[in-house]
Amino acid sequence: MMYMYRKYLYLLRHAYFHSSRDKCYPSKAVKDMTFRAMQMLWHSRGIYALGKFFDSDEIHRQLIEELMPDDVDMALSYFLHRCYDGSAYTLALLIFHAMLLRDEVCEDMLRAHFPEWFENRTPEDSLYHVTVQIRFAS
Repeated sequence: MMYMYRKYLYLLRHAYFHSSRDKCYPSKAVKDMTFRAMQMLWHSRGIYALGKFFDSDEIHRQLIEELMPDDVDMALSYFLHRCYDGSAYTLALLIFHAMLLRDEVCEDMLRAHFPEWFENRTPEDSLYHVTVQIRFAS
């Protein structure tokens, strides 16, 4: 399936870089670098990540259907606090990996913050129910 660049630009402007999210970026320069990194992801011919090759069509699908602002925020936080090298390319790879590893990160957070529930959970328990409870509690 061919994904349209115009749709991606719409998502960038209205979901990831909307003025209401300006507080998520420590400076205009960091916001601009993040925008360039996300542009790099779209224009990439392929990425090797987690032992798998993602071609441009799969990258486009992931960016439009799977990527969430939280993934960008997580990658940016890691980039700024752990591996800042000034490279938009590094940030682009971190964003892509954050998206791919979102479920594992959430599971690790649940294990760390709710160890009793995590160890005693039943098959009927779901991440969705825990997430809803956490969001309503805060």
